[in-house]
Amino acid sequence: MQNEWLGILKKVTLLMLLCFAVFIIGINLLKLADFIYNIDSVVKTAMHDETTEIKTVDSIFNFDEERQTPDFDQDVAHRAFEMGWSDDLSSLDLSQWADCYNILMIGSDRHGYNDDKCRADVIVLLRINQNGEILSMSVPRDTLITLQGGKYKGCSDKIGHSMYWSGVDELCENVERLLHVHIDNRILMDNFRSFEAFMAIIGGVSTDKILEGKLGVQWIRNRSFKFGDIERCRRQQFFLKKSIAKLWRLSKQGNYIYSTIAFDSLLKIVDTDMTKKQFLNILYLLRKTEFTPENDYYTSVLPGTFGTYNSAIMHHDNLTCWQPDDWMLERFRLIFHDDDSFPFEKDNAGFVDFVGLSVERFLSRTKKAELSVADR
Repeated sequence: MQNEWLGILKKVTLLMLLCFAVFIIGINLLKLADFIYNIDSVVKTAMHDETTEIKTVDSIFNFDEERQTPDFDQDVAHRAFEMGWSDDLSSLDLSQWADCYNILMIGSDRHGYNDDKCRADVIVLLRINQNGEILSMSVPRDTLITLQGGKYKGCSDKIGHSMYWSGVDELCENVERLLHVHIDNRILMDNFRSFEAFMAIIGGVSTDKILEGKLGVQWIRNRSFKFGDIERCRRQQFFLKKSIAKLWRLSKQGNYIYSTIAFDSLLKIVDTDMTKKQFLNILYLLRKTEFTPENDYYTSVLPGTFGTYNSAIMHHDNLTCWQPDDWMLERFRLIFHDDDSFPFEKDNAGFVDFVGLSVERFLSRTKKAELSVADR
């Protein structure tokens, strides 16, 4: 008799646990559905109404502690070093950064969706090595190059202008030639409204200000500093590291379901040739190597000096530019030789492992729950 009651008790307990699990899953599904709905509202506002303020999405993806007023004078624009940024390039062992996966992030200076051609306002190369580390390098938009394509081929100009003259493909090729890398994927944020939508989706970003809406656009483009565009690149690197850290948390450190939602959300506001499978493969590598943005994400700005040049295109002389350091470019040429040896380039093993790992963990947790009930 006692054994029968124990058996009934175990079954009732298991049923209660299952009901509780279904309840929790249902609540989270509702929260996710609400988040996705809010994202759609943000995107529609950004695309179809350029005057209405884009409201920050309030959801489980936002963290209250990150939205507290930063401990900075709100009336002062602070330099990147004052906020804690550092240039990591000089301290890195560059021998660890050969044969990487390269993503070029581009932000244009287009104000809205209906504007004409635009220049590249933000140019950032993300190099992901096989240890699951990321090197983020800003290429100042005023970097002087020799154009290799289009009707101005052979002329000297700023690299950010090359997208205006010949499009995003030409910009990617110019970055490849400059840094001696192969661009595997590109991500283009094509206008300011898309950037506002990005900040709204991730719940704002805390720097020396709480960056949301038009304030975020003004902050990211501000170059009223002693070193102008270079200081802007440093501040952009600071912003980007904070954003990557937040996105990593939003995806639950590369969780398959949350990562898929994140990709679908970002796809609404950026133009990219990256597939969902490639995105998940990258996150699988970062998850497998226990990536942490604080320790494994390195920031830098392309070394160089300020200079001037004469523009045959603009018919002006002594225009200011950023002249890359030839010695560093030579080091990149020797070290950044990318080939097809990256772990998930040849097949889809990473993606399969990602899904398999998620299923395996789910089954493992279910089994542990059953054993726990059986032991009571």
